[in-house]
Amino acid sequence: MKVIDKRKKEKKWKPGDLICYYNDENKKHYGLFIKMDDGDEITWTLWELSTGKNIGYKHTKEKVYSYLSKKYTYFGKVNSQLEVWD
Repeated sequence: MKVIDKRKKEKKWKPGDLICYYNDENKKHYGLFIKMDDGDEITWTLWELSTGKNIGYKHTKEKVYSYLSKKYTYFGKVNSQLEVWD
């Protein structure tokens, strides 16, 4: 028997998406995908939930993906999203 995951997997990340990444499956890390707009430029980053540090400051989403793919053996979106209202 084979289990097939038929949930829709969206490749595009949006601000507020929760991302899982790791090199060792027993030591998973989770981060929040963030878009920062200071008026002059837009920057994308991943805010690591356990340390509160930003990793992967980049100017495009694609550069964040590239950074993670070089640093970690696995990274992907978790089926969850955080929304913060002001």
